[in-house]
Amino acid sequence: MVEPWNECRQGGNMNKTVMACNMRDFKRIMDANGIKFFLIFGTLLGAVRDRDYIDWDSDVDTGCYYEDYDKVKALDQKFRDVGFNVPAKEFIPPMDGYYIRDTEKIEIWFFKKGETKYEYDKNIKYDHKFLDKLDTIELAGTEFNTPSFKEEFLTVTYGDWKTPKRREQGGHYIL
Repeated sequence: MVEPWNECRQGGNMNKTVMACNMRDFKRIMDANGIKFFLIFGTLLGAVRDRDYIDWDSDVDTGCYYEDYDKVKALDQKFRDVGFNVPAKEFIPPMDGYYIRDTEKIEIWFFKKGETKYEYDKNIKYDHKFLDKLDTIELAGTEFNTPSFKEEFLTVTYGDWKTPKRREQGGHYIL
């Protein structure tokens, strides 16, 4: 099996027109199948701070509830039908999903609801208050779900998120 990463943009700026189209199709499929997802990490950061995708971001990050994992994986053929490459499970982390089209990648991070936190893994955890009830934001002309208390979520994730910094410039990130 061929590794899917050859199809992904390697460096350079995000093609925001392509990503906006990819995200509209992604949202349409997820919404039509009753699956909630939300913007997280750099995608949420760009939407809140810049009201746009971050030029140098490597992909779009979305979150989803782990209880919907099997439902999302059952949609893989629907994503393929609209031109997305859906990498085989052996190429992606166990709690992720990837969808690639026209060199731009959408990543889903699945969060399990624990007793007091939603957990992606032992290091990436968020209080229930962020994900029990979702908020919304407009990005590239489309409304998306976000964690509640977006600015606090970004502070927990990045520290000082208001000043644009590439990772190589010392930007803090919980990952």
